Amino acid sequence: MNNPISVSELNSYLKLKIESDSSFHNICVRGEISNLRVVTSGHIYFSLKDNNSVIKSIMFKGYTSKLRFSLSDGMKVLVECSVSFYVWDGQYYLLVTNI
Repeated sequence: MNNPISVSELNSYLKLKIESDSSFHNICVRGEISNLRVVTSGHIYFSLKDNNSVIKSIMFKGYTSKLRFSLSDGMKVLVECSVSFYVWDGQYYLLVTNI
């Protein structure tokens, strides 16, 4: 057996791999908005889903201020984004820059 590593070490490694891979930067993903939540900081949290999968997404205030329309659950959208990874809970998500 190889030398064991901690969960944190594995998640940190995965974050580094995902975020350093240019194929996960500036991509366009289509889907339907669900679980939309706008928080007082101005950030928007939502899930982007299709018939078979779901991915958590976040759009930070610096980008939300440029939106010229209101988002709603059930809205079908194209998002410009990059893929990122939370070390804490081992989940990947979309960092959305435009909808």
